[in-house]
Amino acid sequence: MKQEVARKWVDALRSGEYKRSKGSLKTGWGFCCLGVLCDVHAKEVGGEWSPGFRDATFRYCGDDNYLPSEVVQWSGVNCHTPRVLEGPLADFNDSMPDNVAGFGTIADAIERDWEIL
Repeated sequence: MKQEVARKWVDALRSGEYKRSKGSLKTGWGFCCLGVLCDVHAKEVGGEWSPGFRDATFRYCGDDNYLPSEVVQWSGVNCHTPRVLEGPLADFNDSMPDNVAGFGTIADAIERDWEIL
């Protein structure tokens, strides 16, 4: 993954701007960690979210569960479902109890496993 994009993503995860949700990149009440990366992309390139296939969900570049190809290419991440030691990031995000800090833990794992400086 491109270091400058990874740093922006990790910073966004820790910013407090995003509430964590589960099951979709973006819902009416929050974001998955992958949705935060999509939102960083949207802010960089002027992308827009659109209504999802399920109630209270949103799609980005046609996807609602995994990183769209546009975000994969832009970020340099190696696939649509990036992993850390704990497993696929989407699963790690969704398996964390709601009372856990969440995005800080995910940001720590990304920095640790991907050696983000």
